[in-house]
Amino acid sequence: MKILIVTAWYHPFSHPRAHRWTAWAEHWAGEGHSVHVLTARVRESDKSEIMQGVEVHRVGFDSLKEWVYYWLGNRKARGRVGVKPSKQSLPSRLAARLYNRVWKNLYFPDDACLWYFPARKKMRQLLGSQHFDAIITVSL
Repeated sequence: MKILIVTAWYHPFSHPRAHRWTAWAEHWAGEGHSVHVLTARVRESDKSEIMQGVEVHRVGFDSLKEWVYYWLGNRKARGRVGVKPSKQSLPSRLAARLYNRVWKNLYFPDDACLWYFPARKKMRQLLGSQHFDAIITVSL
């Protein structure tokens, strides 16, 4: 079978959905299925790569914070494997306060809203160029 999994969170995110769908995708690839994952970009990964037999396509950002982390090159960004919580600097605390007071009131209830449009565009490209037997979408 040829499977497309559409999820904003995939390895290397440290998130329950990332762990779950990474394990499923690698399991199915290990059984001989052709597995593609459409997911959000992160600085430490290429836009397109093959990981453990899974073809991963990365577009857009799953949140405003990820967009900021990407452009600032923050290697200690929240939600990464091996990153321990630490005291935030004053600029980080001010940015977090602005984020909580303004952005959270605009996007509620789904902060992955920034990801939808680039993901939809890439999904249409994938569907136009390949035939998938199954499409699995994951959403809040």
